[in-house]
Amino acid sequence: MKWDNLSLFISDDQGTEHNIQTRVHQANCASCNKDSIWYNHREVTGWIGMTGIPRPSNDSELSRLFPIHEITNQNIPEYSPDMPDNVKVLYKEAALIYELSPRSAAALIRLALEKLCE
Repeated sequence: MKWDNLSLFISDDQGTEHNIQTRVHQANCASCNKDSIWYNHREVTGWIGMTGIPRPSNDSELSRLFPIHEITNQNIPEYSPDMPDNVKVLYKEAALIYELSPRSAAALIRLALEKLCE
């Protein structure tokens, strides 16, 4: 993987451009040449200067923002064919966002269970 920090370029009132480093990284896979976007949770204290946010040292510091993979690419079981359609929709959505936001996925699963019990 080739990693790049993503940064913002903004201009102040006098027209001077400033480069602002973000905690978002772009990674390019050397095998398939596809890009992915990652958020770095690593805590940064003080001024980081032009060197940017420290690169992640392990996967626990990262959350993938893009692409979000389908259920078949995750360790999430496929929905039951016996599920009502409105519950399937909620289950699929929860599976798609699980990696990005487990709490949001849990809320959707709870809603799916409520719909199932109605």
